[in-house]
Amino acid sequence: MALIGNRYRVVGFDMDEEDYFSLTSYEQGLACTEAGKRLMRLTKAKMLSAIGQCMGILIALLDLRQSYDYLKAFFDILRDVNTSLLDTIKEIEEACKAADACQFYPWYEETKHFDQLLECLPQRTWIE
Repeated sequence: MALIGNRYRVVGFDMDEEDYFSLTSYEQGLACTEAGKRLMRLTKAKMLSAIGQCMGILIALLDLRQSYDYLKAFFDILRDVNTSLLDTIKEIEEACKAADACQFYPWYEETKHFDQLLECLPQRTWIE
């Protein structure tokens, strides 16, 4: 609190209500003053320990946020891949009907297109 100064709004915690609340300007000033006094009483070792704990919490929070962002991006990619895979399957069905009309003779363009679509499918599609 004393280290960040007036850059951020300070909140208090009400033990009876078990909820956070905004401090008034006067209360914020008192909190900064009291926090500064308490920091001045700490030894270097205790201050470094407290700073280490704060940095550990900050890094854990940033790691959690980054993991969430990666997971969300991964699911967005999967949704898009599944949608594009379904579109590809529909296109293959239409190409199959067109190639069936040509009796799957390899010299027809419809059969060549059907074969190209099948080659583009990932191998895992055959298992699924």
